[in-house]
Amino acid sequence: MSYFFSIIIPVYNTEEYLPRALDSILYQDFNISKIEVIVVNDGSPKTTQCDEIIKKYSSKLNINYIRNEVNRGTIATRKLGIENSNMTNGWILFLDPDDYLEKKACSVLYEDIQKN
Repeated sequence: MSYFFSIIIPVYNTEEYLPRALDSILYQDFNISKIEVIVVNDGSPKTTQCDEIIKKYSSKLNINYIRNEVNRGTIATRKLGIENSNMTNGWILFLDPDDYLEKKACSVLYEDIQKN
């Protein structure tokens, strides 16, 4: 599958915010089939909670879920997300679990990329 955006979300002890971040991707006004979500659980103490959230959203979003056994830190986690991206021709975005995308974020980015 070819994605235009790969959105990488590193998770460590922030599972309570993850559904909001995933919802903000799910409800984009951009073609959701062109978005890959890579969630990297960085050895979070709340791994079971993270697993349950991913299970709930995996039927709605194209999620690649990666679990680190030990905490490696944000930079290593983001790098691991990049390395596991299935994107062949597109853009990588980073989204922290306690953040969210505005509804038109991906479509605005896409339009600007196409113009330039």
